[in-house]
Amino acid sequence: MFFSIWTNQYPYQLSNYLIPLDQSFGWSTQSSVDPWAVLYRNMLEGAGRLYDALSANAEVSEKDYFVRTEELPAMKERYTSIDPYPNPKEVVFKKDITKIDELNQKFYDLNYPSVAFIQAGAFIHAVDDNPDTCWNSYHAPKVGDHFGLQFVTPTAVKSIVLHSLKVSLKDMSSKISVHVSDRAGSEWTLCRHSLKSTSDHKVQLDVNCRPTGSTSSNGLFHQVKVQFDAELEKAIEVCGIEVGDMVL
Repeated sequence: MFFSIWTNQYPYQLSNYLIPLDQSFGWSTQSSVDPWAVLYRNMLEGAGRLYDALSANAEVSEKDYFVRTEELPAMKERYTSIDPYPNPKEVVFKKDITKIDELNQKFYDLNYPSVAFIQAGAFIHAVDDNPDTCWNSYHAPKVGDHFGLQFVTPTAVKSIVLHSLKVSLKDMSSKISVHVSDRAGSEWTLCRHSLKSTSDHKVQLDVNCRPTGSTSSNGLFHQVKVQFDAELEKAIEVCGIEVGDMVL
């Protein structure tokens, strides 16, 4: 267990049952003691003690023992604040769980998407230059939720077009606002936008962004985001985004 945790394989240990040994003459075969409950309880206690010991040792916990390679920057960075998974801080388990099956069931009871859903509906499908693949937010957007792009080079933001396949976007324009920012995203400017055209599966906006402070250089911006100013009743779907001459 020590080395499996230290090499970041603890999830593998949790998802694979231990191989039972022949207990024909074991100490617990003729008693009412549940050997698996004892084993899992000891594993849980051991993992907790190891975590506390490593966390308390700054010389160990602040080091990174994994070799990480840097990837070339993408042509554009895409992001969204809408996370389909539960917030880890809100997932609290009682310490009386002694079996892996109990822990698994607690996780299965959470509201989270399946692997198939993520493969088909991740945000990358909104900007993969394929109109037949789509991002699905899974949860209905709340006030303050947003999605957008970060450009490698400053870009003019004069129009935004959103496409969908199954979910209607017709009423979205009255519930969103458009913001632009500098590279760091430390200062955002609210843009004026007007509805140029709309249909069930396409929204086209004319956007007017006036540079303020450090958010722009000659009317060019590093980031743009579409923010929800009203809570939606259902999840949204975006299959393509156009920003000016950039079609994704």
